[in-house]
Amino acid sequence: MKKELLTFIRYDAWATGLMIDAYRKADSPPQKALDILSHIISSKNIWYYRLIGDPCPVKIWEDFKPDDLKKELKKITALWLDFLRPMKDDDVYTEITYKNNAGVEFTTPLFQIVFHIHSHSSYHRGQVMTLIRPHIKDVPVMDYIVFNRL
Repeated sequence: MKKELLTFIRYDAWATGLMIDAYRKADSPPQKALDILSHIISSKNIWYYRLIGDPCPVKIWEDFKPDDLKKELKKITALWLDFLRPMKDDDVYTEITYKNNAGVEFTTPLFQIVFHIHSHSSYHRGQVMTLIRPHIKDVPVMDYIVFNRL
């Protein structure tokens, strides 16, 4: 299962990177698209910092600049990969206790958190595509199966 979680993290970074590229090539993209791309990256940060128990350096709706999106994505992806790589396969079932943004405490297995990040990002990439589609010429292909063929 650890191998699959690492693949999800890499896929998510690849697909989000393609979406960032499409956003940056768009003709006058809506601000909401940038807000959501920033949120995707912020969410990855929030979950990572919950896991390690440190305060998160970004807000849930952080205002990243378009030029910083790829750098921030690369940084948080590296942190996630470095966190997961040394684990044993069974470690992904470890129960993680954390507090959500409202301060409510929950306990969730690590693998479910990674699945959540994966589906959360996919959902929001769909929102961004809906917003920028009228402003772009080339639609990126971000399918998971395509990523696995690379």
